Amino acid sequence: MTSHRPGRSPDSMEMEMKSLIREEQGQATAEYALVVVAAAAIAAALIVWATNTGALGALFDAVIDRVTSFI
Repeated sequence: MTSHRPGRSPDSMEMEMKSLIREEQGQATAEYALVVVAAAAIAAALIVWATNTGALGALFDAVIDRVTSFI
C-alpha cells in the first residue's frame, strides 16, 4: 500500500520526483563542467610555467639521457 500526503495524487508525486532527479542530474553536469574548466586552467598554467622557465626542455633532456644510458 502506498502512502502519500492528502490532496496529492501518486502521479503528481512521481512527476515531482522526476523533476528533482532531472535537477540533480543538471547540477552534477554543471559541477563536472567546472572541474574540467579548473583542470584545464591548471594545465594551461603549468604549460606556460614550463615553457617560460625552460623546465620542459630540461625534463625532456633528462628523460632522453636516462633512456640512452640504458642502451
